[in-house]
Amino acid sequence: MFLFIDCIDINIVWFLHAYFFHFTCFLP
Repeated sequence: MFLFIDCIDINIVWFLHAYFFHFTCFLP
């Protein structure tokens, strides 16, 4: 399941990383 929690606010690189690995934005 993919969860989106404003990952874009951090940066595009982490957003893409979180997207592919289906992670939420707990890490900076």
